[in-house]
Amino acid sequence: FRRGGWIYLLVAEGGTQGGHMETVARALSPWGPYVPCPRNPILTNRHIQRETWQGIGHADRVVDPHGKEWLVLHGYRYAKEFFHPLGREVLLAPLTWSENGWPTIEPDGTIRDEVTPTGLPEHSWPVEKSGLFSPEGGLGMQWVSLRGRKKDHYRTDRKPDTLSLNGAGLSLETSPQPTAVFHRQQHFEFVAEVLIDFPSTGPEGSAGLAVFYDQEHHYDFRITRAGSGLCLELYRRIGDLAAVTHRCPLDTGPWRLRVRGNRHFYSFSRAAQDGWEDLS
Repeated sequence: FRRGGWIYLLVAEGGTQGGHMETVARALSPWGPYVPCPRNPILTNRHIQRETWQGIGHADRVVDPHGKEWLVLHGYRYAKEFFHPLGREVLLAPLTWSENGWPTIEPDGTIRDEVTPTGLPEHSWPVEKSGLFSPEGGLGMQWVSLRGRKKDHYRTDRKPDTLSLNGAGLSLETSPQPTAVFHRQQHFEFVAEVLIDFPSTGPEGSAGLAVFYDQEHHYDFRITRAGSGLCLELYRRIGDLAAVTHRCPLDTGPWRLRVRGNRHFYSFSRAAQDGWEDLS
């Protein structure tokens, strides 16, 4: 970007994990030569690994309606032991300029838990009704899938707040385009529930809830139909290690399944006559 007579180049360096950082250089022409800032990196948490936010970088400069400057960037929060299931989140950092024309991130070139912006108008965002499916609108923008969706594999017009699926599972061995919809995990502590109505007869198949990181790291809490009838399974895949760690037979449905998460564990349970039965 241009400021005054200088062209500034914001650069994300150090990989996207704990060493991530933002540096800056400037030149009088877009073609250079560029001179690096003597205080680089101008923004990083790599030296404070116990701070909440890590992997911060890929910044862009914005100017608000009052002329105040900010950096918009991303980072992630550790849940435990360098595990960050929420993925990258959007952050805001106040940007000022030194007397010799270099950008400075207040107060010390790091990202902390709270930033208090001044002069910005309040804005109320509508509450998202996550978990619902509209017969008229289909799948909302909060639902994501892997490599697009085959339209004939998803239906929302059969019953209100009901999603009907027909297709392949989550493994590459089954299909390069799984039939699944995902809602991004936005909180360390959460509860997700689903009511599943699965035919007791027909070809082999399964349906359920998944905690999904990628196709080699996921937990599948599923109703499975095989030659011996219906059963409830908890399948875990961590890289090359894969196993069904729980299996029990089922009577006719429908069945209510629950996944509960916190900073340390995911737990899996099913509705029973006297409450919830924990299967993890």
